[in-house]
Amino acid sequence: MLQRLQEGSNCAPLWKRFFSYVIDYFLSTILISLIPMIVTSILTGEKAFTSENFTAVPMSWRIVLSGAAMAVAVYYFCVLPMKEPHKGQTFGKRIMGIRIAASEGQELTWRHMWKRELVGSLLIEGETAFPSAFLRYFVFLFLPQALSQGIYYVYIGISLCSAVYAVFSMDHRMFHDIIGKTKVVVK
Repeated sequence: MLQRLQEGSNCAPLWKRFFSYVIDYFLSTILISLIPMIVTSILTGEKAFTSENFTAVPMSWRIVLSGAAMAVAVYYFCVLPMKEPHKGQTFGKRIMGIRIAASEGQELTWRHMWKRELVGSLLIEGETAFPSAFLRYFVFLFLPQALSQGIYYVYIGISLCSAVYAVFSMDHRMFHDIIGKTKVVVK
């Protein structure tokens, strides 16, 4: 028990993780939506970027725009934190003075980040990351609506369970941290 307390001692407080998440969510939403928003506006002649306007563009464009949004998301959440000056930080984490670290004490690697962000955040906890909306949109095109809606509710349930787990666990790790073998620590 004492060892577990010592391991959790440099873990970021929940309030810092929360505000970091809010900052990153809004900033990444703007960055990720920028290309689809501009191209959709040009193609439809509409000034507002809505799901109705997005579905009005040809399917080939929707696939390309979803891919562009995912590329920006991968850069923001996986590549940027691995670049040298950031050292495990997105902009939100930098503002809040926290960073992503490997949970077992070794150096943070690309493998940690890919598993944490792409598998954990995007695929498993689909509702905690805005880019999952573009991924869901693309995948749900090929699924019956009832199945799509069921998957959506599962994503919400997993995201809520992950948040509750973070509140009650000593090290405040969420499921994506466990999957990626990472933790969020005070810088």
